[in-house]
Amino acid sequence: MNQVFTKKNLPLLVALAIPLLMILGVAAAVYLPGLGKKPTYNFLYLSGSGVTYPGYADYYFSVENGKLIKQAMPPDSSLSIYYKNQARDQRLFVYDAESDTSKEVGFEEAQKYTLDSANQSPDGYQVSRGTYSGGFLFFDGRSDYEHWYLRGHNRSRQLNLKLVGANTYDNFRFLGWIKQ
Repeated sequence: MNQVFTKKNLPLLVALAIPLLMILGVAAAVYLPGLGKKPTYNFLYLSGSGVTYPGYADYYFSVENGKLIKQAMPPDSSLSIYYKNQARDQRLFVYDAESDTSKEVGFEEAQKYTLDSANQSPDGYQVSRGTYSGGFLFFDGRSDYEHWYLRGHNRSRQLNLKLVGANTYDNFRFLGWIKQ
C-alpha cells in the first residue's frame, strides 16, 4: 500500500504541520484583533511652507487646555534668505478619518473644537511621516518621506491631505485630535 497517510509517514506529517500551524496562529493573533477597527477620530492640522518652524510664519498655532491658540510671531531675523522670500501662507484643515478627506476651516471655526494634542488618538491611531531607506552603494533608497500615514492596530493608510506650499518637507503640522 503506497498511501501518503500511513503510520510510517505520520511523524513526518506532524513535524511539517506544526510549524505551519504556528505561523498561522501567530498571524491570526497579530492581525485578527484589528480586523474590524477603523479610525473614528478626526484631527486638525496646519499646512503651509515652514509651518514646522516657529518664527517663520506670521502666527504660531498651539493647543492649550484643549483649545487652539493663535500667537503673533515677528519674523525671525536669523532665517536664511530662502525662507525670508517665501510666502507665509498658513491654513488650517480638518481631516475626516471616515471619508479620508480634508476640509479647510477658518481660525474661528477651529477654535470651537476641543482638541487632544497627544500623539495617539483615543482609539489607538497616530499620524506619522513616511520612511526613507538610505540605499546601498549604487542603489538609490526608497523614500515616501513626503507622505503622511494614519497608523494603528497593525494597519497603515496613506492620508489624503490637502497641503499648501512648495516644500513637501515642512508643510504639515499636526495640531490635535478632535474630541467627540
